Amino acid sequence: MKPLPLALFALTLTAQSGPDPNGWQSITWQMSLAEARAALDPSASCPVDPPGSPAIELIDRLCTRVQLAGDSVPAYIQTARSSNHIAAITIRAADIGDPHQEATYLELKRLLLEKYAAPKDEHTTRSANGMVESTALWTFPHTSITLTRYYDPRESTLSLITIRYRPVTPSPL
Repeated sequence: MKPLPLALFALTLTAQSGPDPNGWQSITWQMSLAEARAALDPSASCPVDPPGSPAIELIDRLCTRVQLAGDSVPAYIQTARSSNHIAAITIRAADIGDPHQEATYLELKRLLLEKYAAPKDEHTTRSANGMVESTALWTFPHTSITLTRYYDPRESTLSLITIRYRPVTPSPL
């Protein structure tokens, strides 16, 4: 993926009105999988990969493509394993092998800062195997947005950048 121009992220952010997005683009958190499919472009597909381990929390149910910096990247519409209602949308903004992943992460973060101000939380952690995870989290009454970059500082092309939209569960208090 090339470094991102200023207007690139507009497609992902445009449909979110006001300071409290209630979903992503035309998908809202109250929707069933069938409603989400109807709201998406007809070219949206069902992922081919099997659901995987029962330990995996979110299951990719639909996949659509969004334009970022002239590249088409996947956006996965996900449900919890035992549910038919939308639980998250995850956009893979840069994949392993992308030589521009650091610039991509910084530009996406800058655009989210412009749209939503400073994140509520931001941190970087390193695992025992040397992998680094940088995360910025924005939270709103109905939605959280997490920008994450996983990378190996020893190998610049080993990186994955995701943007995940999730509903915020109201506090019982």
